[in-house]
Amino acid sequence: EVFTFGTGNDDPRKRLPDVIKCFIKAFPNEKDVRLSIKISNQISQKFTDNRVSFNTQNLTKKQLKDWYCSNDVFVSTVSAEGWGLMQHESMACGRPVIVANYGGLKEFVTIENSFCLRYQEVDDTGCWEFPGSKWSKYDEEHLVETMRYCYHNRDKVKEKGVIASKDACKLSNDVFISNLLNCLGINF
Repeated sequence: EVFTFGTGNDDPRKRLPDVIKCFIKAFPNEKDVRLSIKISNQISQKFTDNRVSFNTQNLTKKQLKDWYCSNDVFVSTVSAEGWGLMQHESMACGRPVIVANYGGLKEFVTIENSFCLRYQEVDDTGCWEFPGSKWSKYDEEHLVETMRYCYHNRDKVKEKGVIASKDACKLSNDVFISNLLNCLGINF
């Protein structure tokens, strides 16, 4: 059975080329593994590895859910997230994430429901650069090891997926507003 890693978003802060590089490094010869990438723009780079596929279509909510469900695990090398919509949506669909538990992701990513990467906090660079700002930089070798672990331990991926879905589905606008009001000390 083919094991599929999903990833998405071609914003430079998401480090999509890093996911592709680590996928190929983790699985140089395996034929039963895929990397499915959801982006909104056409990609100009061509790949000779037919295990890597791109979806650039505008998807309905049902089609997007189906795309998440077609993956076994979602991989994210993002430098920072205010929330992490794709990670949250993947988890809600029962697919755990491989990601550095940093920034807004700490709201819902745990070692119980996801595969948390080692990372270092570094000064931000590039198009989002702001003096004094920090980002995470995932540990590349740990990402490669974690991808291989998921591929070889599919039952563990499914177990974490069940927990991921339960945890992600606990979050709602009402919970967010309640928590925000509570943090601000406002009682309604």
